[in-house]
Amino acid sequence: MFYPGSATWEFETLLTALGVPESDLSMSRGIPTRLVGIIFLVIVALAVSAATQVIGVLLIFSLLVTPAAIAERLSTHPPMVILLSVLLAVIFTWVGLLIAFYFPYPVSFFITSFAFLAYIIIRVLLVTQEGTITLAFRTRRV
Repeated sequence: MFYPGSATWEFETLLTALGVPESDLSMSRGIPTRLVGIIFLVIVALAVSAATQVIGVLLIFSLLVTPAAIAERLSTHPPMVILLSVLLAVIFTWVGLLIAFYFPYPVSFFITSFAFLAYIIIRVLLVTQEGTITLAFRTRRV
């Protein structure tokens, strides 16, 4: 039998187990963090190895790593980081497809370029907790 609250609990449990800062919390709840981490890495490895033949290594890594790196700089909450990462990957893909339709260059070039440019912009501009945008090289993290 399916309970709507149980799916939310399972998702929170998975996020808690995968979250690096909350690993002590995960272990105290009895979640096998090492096993969950290994299962997660195996799933990612299978997805990457299956998709490499179709779309190429550069595109896979630019759509896996870059949106996650951008999302991690914009939010500290794991569910929001996952959501932002997925949304950014979809946006990069669609914008790259749209632009590549009008130019004779490969789609992967545009997708990778947009992802990289967005990362550079987010890396240079640092969004603070108050919501203000400051230049990252002028601020110091303590």
